[in-house]
Amino acid sequence: MKKTLIMALVVFIVLGVSAIAFADPVTFSGSLAYQFRQNTNTNSADQDNSIFKFTLNGSAKLVDNVSLYFRVGGETFNNAKAATGDFNGRTYGVGQYGVGYVGGNDKNNAALDQFGINYTKSGWNYKVGRQATTIDDGLLYDSSGFFGRYAFADGVTASGKTGNTNITALVLQEDRYGQNNDNKLYALSANANVTDNWNIGATFATYHFNNGSSGGNAHSAVWASIAPINTSSPNYLSANTKYTFGKAAINGTYAKTSASIENKAYDYGISYNFDPKNSVSINPFKVEAYGDMNGMTTFDNGMKGTYYGFNHQFDKATVLNFFYKDETGLYDGGLKHTSFRTTISYSF
Repeated sequence: MKKTLIMALVVFIVLGVSAIAFADPVTFSGSLAYQFRQNTNTNSADQDNSIFKFTLNGSAKLVDNVSLYFRVGGETFNNAKAATGDFNGRTYGVGQYGVGYVGGNDKNNAALDQFGINYTKSGWNYKVGRQATTIDDGLLYDSSGFFGRYAFADGVTASGKTGNTNITALVLQEDRYGQNNDNKLYALSANANVTDNWNIGATFATYHFNNGSSGGNAHSAVWASIAPINTSSPNYLSANTKYTFGKAAINGTYAKTSASIENKAYDYGISYNFDPKNSVSINPFKVEAYGDMNGMTTFDNGMKGTYYGFNHQFDKATVLNFFYKDETGLYDGGLKHTSFRTTISYSF
């Protein structure tokens, strides 16, 4: 379905909301979070940043099985140039890790960044509109942590269950800054429970680069030092598994693309719940230049390293998280990169 048709449908519904007498009231939820982070990189000065984030989600029933959804996301930080990843200052665009800092010194931003309709029928949900998406547990693609304009995608996501198999299919077009950046992604994922403790899954996906005026079918990697691949639509095939035993769980995902070079990605890890309030996780990973979808992995494109996490849940709404990543660049001469983040969040 064409992007213009999808967005015309969404805008029509949004504009018509004021004329509808809702069968149920509009419901709201959201979160507030404060984070302090310290980044270190070989051969450059350390960077500190304090970040405050908020989200406000809304949902309103239109008719039976159909509801409107929307989200307002905002962020403010004390160091614009150290805030690569979420908001990008006055100018938005695609940076080294997907949605990266481009220019400007604005430290405050807010936007209506997700909106559309949900249709539910016979255990299946169809989401039409602007939305965040995660493919293959985030190894291939993950926009769930971003905020604001030019961070998400327009289209349709269908999800449901057949027997003991969960299925997700999506057709989306990214809303990116500037011309010729509205790339398309297609994915079909299936996950099945082999036993009560063991789950396996697979994903097939395609990412189509809108080359526009760049010419030809060749597409360059996120890293300028890597040769371009002679295709504008690489395919991705991945497999994943998760096994739970007692308070612990182990997981792993491996992906390979049709790119001729630097075409693999993997992550694996273990998590452990000490009790209902405290948990830890360790996730080693490696993502090669063309191993994910245009740098949109949960992890860091062009890096090999480990993510460490600790969560303490004060109550159902309040969580304290400590996060540390230690990684080495694959294409920058083996430079070392670290980031330590402390986040306190409240959900309502």
